[in-house]
Amino acid sequence: MSNIEFPRNYDFYLSKGREALEAGHLSEGLYFLEEAYLKKQETIVNWLIVSTAFELGEFVKALNYMNEEKAFYLESVERFTLYFQALLVVKQFDLARKVLWDTKQRKLFSEEEQHGFDYQLELQEQLHQVERQQMIKEIKKRLEDLPNQTAYEQMVQVKEIAAMSLKQKVQLSQKMLTNPSVTPIVRNFLFEELSRSGVNQEIEIIAVDGSRLKLNPVEIGLPEYSVLERSIAEKMKQELADTDPVLLENLLEELRLEMALLYPIQSAYDDPKGWTASLYSEYLERPLSLHPRIEKIRGILKKAMVVL
Repeated sequence: MSNIEFPRNYDFYLSKGREALEAGHLSEGLYFLEEAYLKKQETIVNWLIVSTAFELGEFVKALNYMNEEKAFYLESVERFTLYFQALLVVKQFDLARKVLWDTKQRKLFSEEEQHGFDYQLELQEQLHQVERQQMIKEIKKRLEDLPNQTAYEQMVQVKEIAAMSLKQKVQLSQKMLTNPSVTPIVRNFLFEELSRSGVNQEIEIIAVDGSRLKLNPVEIGLPEYSVLERSIAEKMKQELADTDPVLLENLLEELRLEMALLYPIQSAYDDPKGWTASLYSEYLERPLSLHPRIEKIRGILKKAMVVL
């Protein structure tokens, strides 16, 4: 007779979790405790999960579980200290301040204990500011070195600009957008970042076609809202969706890459019919009327893609 496998319930997972913890297998223990908690939301299991997560350095997980039993962690200085430390570690300073204000209003702890928590919050915020300033300084140094890096390194490194303040983004971008040693796709990314950040002033940029222009990021908008790309894509879908979906998929991918490189000057080449004909000419064996200006810019885009 085969063994009957009984459903694993709360008691099973809790027992396995405690056994694992006693044996020093914290990760395994945490897994079983979380399974137990899914079956039954007992406060004691929540406490075991939080304590174990803390030991493993999984502070975000610990904080998420503590928020489910918040009242329990406000009942004693010891438990609140754990909760408060988690908030500081994950740098939720605004929430930590709000929680402290709440404990003061409810007079949950003595003045000396409250003072201790206030001091911890102030100290951690100051340390965070120092760390952030140093981090921004290092990011700025790496970004200013973009012209000396390879195209691939530039594309990886430029994403760090998201951590900088708006003023710093504008100052740095103004230098990089007019530097021909910065690859076009990276210059476009910087311009897009300014658009996403709501920069409403003219910024000078060397476009992929070599033209030097002053454009307003807010007025240009984001690349995903390109009227030219949508018009071309819609035309190709109407003509190829039923007859050649594979070719359509390839063309749409090529179009996406070309438009990403053409940004933010799509409007200067607003000729959906000419662009579609140019794309078709590389795949379809039929006579097509090609526009010299579109052919020229697509040649430039293809060279830029080879570099990438």
